[in-house]
Amino acid sequence: MARPVVRLFAMCLLIPVCGCADRPSRVQAPSWDPSGFAEAVMEKLDTNGDGQIAKAELAAAPGLEFGARFIDSNSDGQLSNEELVARFQFYVDRRIGLTNKTMQVFYKGRPLARAEVRLVPEFFLTELLEPATGTTDDSGMVLPDIASNDLRTPLMRPGYYRVEIAKLPAEFNAATKVGVELSPASDDASTYGPIVIRLDGK
Repeated sequence: MARPVVRLFAMCLLIPVCGCADRPSRVQAPSWDPSGFAEAVMEKLDTNGDGQIAKAELAAAPGLEFGARFIDSNSDGQLSNEELVARFQFYVDRRIGLTNKTMQVFYKGRPLARAEVRLVPEFFLTELLEPATGTTDDSGMVLPDIASNDLRTPLMRPGYYRVEIAKLPAEFNAATKVGVELSPASDDASTYGPIVIRLDGK
C-alpha cells in the first residue's frame, strides 16, 4: 500500500504569549518539557535500543515523522535524543501560544469536501495540547480550531499531530499514517499557502 503524501506549503498567523492584536487578554504558551518529551519519544520509538530513531521507527508517530527533517540536524537520516531536545527547546524559546493554519485535503486526487478533519496530538503531547477539528469546504480547505478557543479566528497549538479524516478508511482515521507538524516558525522554504494533505486512498 502506498503511503499518503503530506507536503507543507504553510504560512501561519503566530500569536505569542502576549495575545493577539484585537484582544488584550494573554495567550499562554504551552509548557514544553524538552528533556522529558525526548525521553518519552526515545522510550516508545527506539524499538531496537540503539539510541537512535530510524525512519522505519518514526512511522509509529506520523506527526513527528513529518517534522523529522527539522530535527535531524546532522542529516544522517535518524533522530538522537540530543536532536529531539534541541528541537523541543526551540518550541520553548519561541513562546508561541496559538497558531492559525489552513489545510487543504485531497483524496484520490480530488479535493475532499465536507469531511471532518481532526488533529490529534502525538502521544508525548496528549497532556499538553488540545485536539483541533474542522470541516472541509467544497475545495477541501479547512481551518482546524480548538474547543477552548474564544477568539474570532480558528486557532490551535503549535506541535506534532496525527491527522484523522472522518468517514474514510482506517488508514486515514483511527489507524492514520498521516501527520503534520504545526511549527512555531517558518522552517520550510515554501512558506505560503495551506498545508496540503494528499491521500491516495490505495
